[in-house]
Amino acid sequence: MADPLHDGARRRELLVSASVLLGGAACGAVLPARAALADRLAFWANPVQGFNVGTLQGGRHDAAFFLQVAATGARLVRLFVPWLWQADAARYALLPALRSALWTALRGAHAAGLSTVLVGEFETSPNPPLWGDPTRRAAFAQAWRTLALELSGIPGVAGYDLLNEPNPPWSDGTVASAQAEWQGVASAAIQAIRQQDSSVPIVFEGIGGGQAVGLKGLQPLAYSGIVYSLHFYTPHALTHQHVSLRWQRTISYPDPDEASLRDTDAHPGPWHAARLRRELQDAINFQHKVDLPLFVGEFSCVRWAPGTSALNYLRDCIQIFNSQRWSWAYHEFRGWPGWDAEISSHTRSLQVTAQDRSAGAPVMQMLREQMGGRQR
Repeated sequence: MADPLHDGARRRELLVSASVLLGGAACGAVLPARAALADRLAFWANPVQGFNVGTLQGGRHDAAFFLQVAATGARLVRLFVPWLWQADAARYALLPALRSALWTALRGAHAAGLSTVLVGEFETSPNPPLWGDPTRRAAFAQAWRTLALELSGIPGVAGYDLLNEPNPPWSDGTVASAQAEWQGVASAAIQAIRQQDSSVPIVFEGIGGGQAVGLKGLQPLAYSGIVYSLHFYTPHALTHQHVSLRWQRTISYPDPDEASLRDTDAHPGPWHAARLRRELQDAINFQHKVDLPLFVGEFSCVRWAPGTSALNYLRDCIQIFNSQRWSWAYHEFRGWPGWDAEISSHTRSLQVTAQDRSAGAPVMQMLREQMGGRQR
């Protein structure tokens, strides 16, 4: 089957279709690069809030779904785009069904007044073949070039998040070595995107998963239009308790016992709001250095943390994010039941029905208040 992105007639058809389905926007028209980039970065100039909404697989991202997201007051969704490695062609491919789902999702989000950050979902094992493999690195950049060509000028795309939680090897045991590996891969992808679309913001996540260490000492990229991002699940012993056999303890928040929740030894002390802020100091320092938007792309706490622990933790996180004028996206809206803010039950059951969800659940109510959402 021919790739529609390399078929000029099909490309024009897609743009005309997008223009109609997204409300008549001239999707093929591109403003002068400098003005267009500044205009699209203006979205990030003031803090925006929203939700992660999972991967395109599953078929749940229709117009009704995004209207429900928008009812919370959210302005942003973070949507995962899964790429499949095709060894025979030495490339990453977006399967036709998922490409169709992507257009459906973009239409639905835009109609609901939501902007979308598209997240690259490639190999997610701790040491995927992307690292150190020139063929896959080139294919990674080409995948983003392909998507940027297809979506160039499409309204409602708030940014391309190149890779979810990049985790390259720390070759010499230092943050700097892993940062350098990731920056090399990311730079090639950024250049590929800019060849097709000079106006789209690009979200660059620091390494380190759910900690702020990935922004420690980071040298800013030599490109314009970058939104720097981190994820925050610190301490994992609290946020991920009983998610897997790795985190088997039951822990409350706040917790006065400094030894019980130690992700690192960098900022010892009891776990409460002041400790969380110390754990985020690397990100705070980085933002002061670059004076650019910062985006907390994911944060959460499992709903079965004891008592009001999840609510306490998330409220403290948001107060810190807001005090720094960071944008943020809660993980996640109606996804894996352990993170589902509409479920107030503390049971660890993952068998959830629509009747188990409520906009009045404490965490969702707090998120709605933060986002200014209307009550149902």
